[in-house]
Amino acid sequence: MNSIIFIIVIVALFIVPFFVFGGGAKGKIKKALTASLIELAQKNSCTISQTEFWNHNIMGLSKDGNKLLFATSSENLKKETVVDLNTVKLSRVNITSRSGEGKASNLRVIEKITLVLEPNNGNSPTIELRIYDSEVDGIVLGNELQIAEKWAVMTNEQIAASNR
Repeated sequence: MNSIIFIIVIVALFIVPFFVFGGGAKGKIKKALTASLIELAQKNSCTISQTEFWNHNIMGLSKDGNKLLFATSSENLKKETVVDLNTVKLSRVNITSRSGEGKASNLRVIEKITLVLEPNNGNSPTIELRIYDSEVDGIVLGNELQIAEKWAVMTNEQIAASNR
C-alpha cells in the first residue's frame, strides 16, 4: 500500500509541473488575444459566433454583424482587423511557396499562407490576413493550411447567406 502511494506521489511530482508551467505562456497569449477580439467585437457592435486560435493569432466570425475579426500579436507585431463581409465578394486561400534546395529540389516549401478577401468594389484594395509566415511563425508548419481553408469556406458561406 505504501509503495502505491509513493509511486503516485513520484508520478505527480513529474507530471504536475508540465500542466502548471507548460501551458502558461500560450494560455496568457490566448487569453489576451481573446480579450482583444471581444473588445474589437464590442467596438463594432457585434457578437462573435465562432473563433479559432493558433500560434499568436485569433479569428472570429460575427454572423449578426456579418463581420470577420482578426487579431495577431507577436514580439514585433500587434494588429487588429475587422472586415465587413457585406463589402466582400469572395474569400480564398493564397499560398506562397518556393522550391526546395539540393536533393529536395522537387519539393515545395510553403513560406506564407494568407486568407485573401476580394472586395465587391474593384477600386477597393484586397485584404490579406496572414495565417502563416515562416519568418514570423518558424519553419514548422502546423495546421495553418487547414485553418485557412476552413475559414475561407466559412466566410464564403457567410457572404452567400448575406446576399440571399
